[in-house]
Amino acid sequence: MKIRNKNNRPNYFIATLLSAAICIPVLPANVWALQVLEEVIVTARKRAESLQETPVAVSFLSGEDLAQSGMRDVLKLAEVVPNLTFTTGGSGGSAAPNIRGVGARNNGANFDSGVALYLDGVYASRADGAIIDSVDIRSVQVVRGPQGTLFGKNATGGAIIYATNKPTELFEGNVEVDIGNYDRQNGQITVNVPLIDNTLYSRASLYRTARDGYLDDAETGENLGNVDRWGGQMQLRFIAGDSLLVDLNGVYGKVDQTTKGFQCQPALGVPGSGWLSGLQNGAILIPSTGKSFLQHCQDSYVLDKDQALTPWSDDLPPKYEATTKTIAATVDWEINDIFSLKSITAWRNTNAGEANDIFGLGIPFQTRTNFGRSITANRNTDWYSEELQLSGSAFDQKIDYIVGLFASREETDEGNAAGVAGPFFGALGDPLVASYLAQGTELRTDNKSYAVFSQADWNITDTWRLSLGLRYTWEERLLRRTTYDPDVSSLSSGAAAISVFDPFYSFPDGPDSFNANHGYVLGDDQNKKIDNDDWNPMGSIQYLFQRGDMLDNGTAYFTISTGFLSGGLSESLDFETGEIPEYKPEEATNYEIGLKADVFDSTLRINTALFHTQYDNRQLTGIGVNPETGTISSVTTNAAKSSISGLEIEALWLPMTNLDITFNVALNHGDIEKFEDTTVAVPGELPAADCTLATIGPGTTVDGCNVDRSDEDLPRLPKQTYYAAVQYFWETDVGSFTPRLDATYKKDINNCFDWASCQWENGKGMEYDFYSLNARLTWRSTSEAIRVTAYGNNLTDNQSAEGGNPLIGSTESRAVDWSAPRSYGVELAYTW
Repeated sequence: MKIRNKNNRPNYFIATLLSAAICIPVLPANVWALQVLEEVIVTARKRAESLQETPVAVSFLSGEDLAQSGMRDVLKLAEVVPNLTFTTGGSGGSAAPNIRGVGARNNGANFDSGVALYLDGVYASRADGAIIDSVDIRSVQVVRGPQGTLFGKNATGGAIIYATNKPTELFEGNVEVDIGNYDRQNGQITVNVPLIDNTLYSRASLYRTARDGYLDDAETGENLGNVDRWGGQMQLRFIAGDSLLVDLNGVYGKVDQTTKGFQCQPALGVPGSGWLSGLQNGAILIPSTGKSFLQHCQDSYVLDKDQALTPWSDDLPPKYEATTKTIAATVDWEINDIFSLKSITAWRNTNAGEANDIFGLGIPFQTRTNFGRSITANRNTDWYSEELQLSGSAFDQKIDYIVGLFASREETDEGNAAGVAGPFFGALGDPLVASYLAQGTELRTDNKSYAVFSQADWNITDTWRLSLGLRYTWEERLLRRTTYDPDVSSLSSGAAAISVFDPFYSFPDGPDSFNANHGYVLGDDQNKKIDNDDWNPMGSIQYLFQRGDMLDNGTAYFTISTGFLSGGLSESLDFETGEIPEYKPEEATNYEIGLKADVFDSTLRINTALFHTQYDNRQLTGIGVNPETGTISSVTTNAAKSSISGLEIEALWLPMTNLDITFNVALNHGDIEKFEDTTVAVPGELPAADCTLATIGPGTTVDGCNVDRSDEDLPRLPKQTYYAAVQYFWETDVGSFTPRLDATYKKDINNCFDWASCQWENGKGMEYDFYSLNARLTWRSTSEAIRVTAYGNNLTDNQSAEGGNPLIGSTESRAVDWSAPRSYGVELAYTW
């Protein structure tokens, strides 16, 4: 958002903003008379309207805000926007957003997130390639709470809406470089070129984002978790007439970097946990490596935070790669003074793969890879969509409305990941015998979705407005799951390997004869199709404040909104039936009271929201077991009843000329009210009445137990979030100087997956806090063409265990992912 004082001097600052009633101090009027807040226009309801009149909790940041606060990519939004967090998984290259604790941990093509991410109106259906760099961005809007009526089936948590700058009639552009520690080398360039006066304009951007990782492998010295992204965007704007506008947009992005490294942390004391590590110790780990799982874990845990242990070799590289391509056409037709029609046609392709160490042990205890072992291939997904929006007004503009149609098809036509464990030679006490698992799993999907929607505002009077909306969605999902097992005849490059019993093989010519590029034979092949449909209504009543009321501008509103996240098919087979299991659709109903207020001659903006969201069949990612191999796998389950209640406050204050202060708060309480789940356990350690002995994999015996997970905290929902920023604009004869200081603190973020992880230390062992203190000093030339910024992030060098893999049920451990250490650098920019 651009803020101007009354002598028209530019003064830029963040425009994230507020939600719930707080006390406003009464100060002399002359204090407020020096600068004012400008109106912010948002499109959170798919039409342009004032932020202060929108009955939705939405945070808005302009492209200037992103530059001033140093938000280089979408992940940095989480430090500013209330109740927004991101997970990047072990890859470090994908982005899974969570709003108000709702999102996804699974980035598979068979699972969707509850937060919708849009770039210029095009839905990004996969987490791969979704780390959007802040290149030529016009604005970002984060809409919080279920948005099922306008945004559809995958917005039970909310939506993140990116909009880029569009081609104009001017020849203009900018170039920027960013150099810092960890060998940071970022650069971007944007050029706008008019092609045909009053008819055709073009705009193009290129960027590169690169730095070294924060971790090194303790044994090999290999750098882990580096960043290497590059790409570009090409836009054409065709003005076909006074009422017809056509935008063509092509976007390309490439990621090629090493994955993160984890540190293993022992987590003992939960009954029934450790079934997998216990089974592996006696026959495999101790005779093969001389150490138990716990001893390997301890070797990792004692390392410094800048080190990790990774098991990868040349054929299992620590790697993440993704390529994204998008082509979109947007047509805006102003039919007449009353009606306008908009069409968004899009194709988006993602091709991605990764090699992830799950445990951080430095041995191939269990690794999942899309590279190496001969059968692997990246997951390749094509998304096609069409959306039509007809908007207009009726009854002398008493009613404003939008109606629309939406259709999409998503196909994943390849993608084979190998789950690798071993080889561990010396198993069973024989130096020629190896324990080896390498099951390839291919997932092919075909998802179709259709929807019709409508929403209308009735301007009852100048101050009262009623909004009603309704959407119907139908979706069909198909999953084909095919597995492949090692071909024994090709396991050895010397004398043929002999199967002792699965997964043990004898190699007559010893360990050096193991052939990592062995072949595979077909294992299991299943497919299943489901369909879901749902109606999503919404209603809102609001009072619009007029200048002269208690407030200068704003609204008070009460909104009831709903959301729908389609059901699906899990990639992990049911360990009792051996079949593809279904999970149910997630449905959300949100009750929200909001107050948006500009006061003190529009020098203080306070936007607040008090909300309660009730979820039926909340989709949660947990840890299950692969019945074919006896190893762990991710599984999607439904918590029958859960709820989230919270208070969000966003404030922007201009107390004096050129001084801007932002303060955001979020206070939350999340509760799983009813959740009957199952867990795998060491036989005999949990009450026998709740457990059934089961055989999985190659003769492995475990207990399958029913567990009550009601009253657990919801994962990825900070109980408290605070953000504050102070910025001062100082103009001199040699240019302007803008010092800035901001701080973020998130408290009690739960990171547990399975039942055992949520039981460890009464659930508190999986919680972490995050805080960061950042500073920037910007100089702009008098012409504003040149900008130089020195910056420092995480100045206190605090590193918290912000994520990882809590696998306590299977191994009595968790793999810890440390947050980024202190970083610093210099940005140089030139605009013409």
